[in-house]
Amino acid sequence: MLQLVDMGKYLVAFRLALARELMYRANFVFGRLRALVLYIALLFVFHMFGRESIIYSQEELSTYIVLAGSMYMMLFVYSMDMVASEIVDGDLINFLLRPINYLAYWFWKIGAMRVLNILAAIVSLVLVVAATRSSFFFQTHIFSLMQFAVLLIGALSIITLIDFIAGSLSFWTYRSHGPRWLSMIGIQFLSGAYAPLDLFPGWLQQIYGATPFPSIVFVPITAYLGRMNGYEFLAALLVQGVWIGVLGVVLAVVWKKGIRSYEAVGR
Repeated sequence: MLQLVDMGKYLVAFRLALARELMYRANFVFGRLRALVLYIALLFVFHMFGRESIIYSQEELSTYIVLAGSMYMMLFVYSMDMVASEIVDGDLINFLLRPINYLAYWFWKIGAMRVLNILAAIVSLVLVVAATRSSFFFQTHIFSLMQFAVLLIGALSIITLIDFIAGSLSFWTYRSHGPRWLSMIGIQFLSGAYAPLDLFPGWLQQIYGATPFPSIVFVPITAYLGRMNGYEFLAALLVQGVWIGVLGVVLAVVWKKGIRSYEAVGR
């Protein structure tokens, strides 16, 4: 019974976040349109230059860009800015004095944003394919679809942990909007949100291969395209699991040290 009551608190946070997003509909719509324009432009670029690729067919490249755009809308919600603002403004103290887990609270709030973003991504996917008349590859192999779904859950976990870690740095760095924004652009690039990572030079592939970022976008889409056998899927799953564990430990350490040094001044 106690667990149901505890869960109820986070469901309320989910509903309130959903209502807030729907309240600012224009802001939400224009934010999605911005991403839509970006990926339509990328799609045209790959249509012009993608014919030179010996790694991907034109259909696969189009599918990659459309899926990357959809995942971009769903994954990158920039919650770290809101977490950082609550830390710096002293609003965090309101949660620390109540029987609520702050990170769990934000996990559910982000979930509400992502629900709307998933719906927007589906609509955007249809619009992009219709507007550009692209040949989109619809995967029908159940094993590849299952791989994609499982790896997408891992991607959600990784980007959420990175988001929380970046926001938690505001315990020591004030707001730091600029560095956080630049770091997110870097993460998007290294995750394959703008182009397949195996199109880049080998030396660059070695650099981003040592990071968790390819597991966010590139790896799930590779699975969707049917380019991953059972062994490669298990290896990708293991890599995601290791990074989730590492990032979880980093977040726990950063959050614990941040709370110990946290000071909130009333206004």
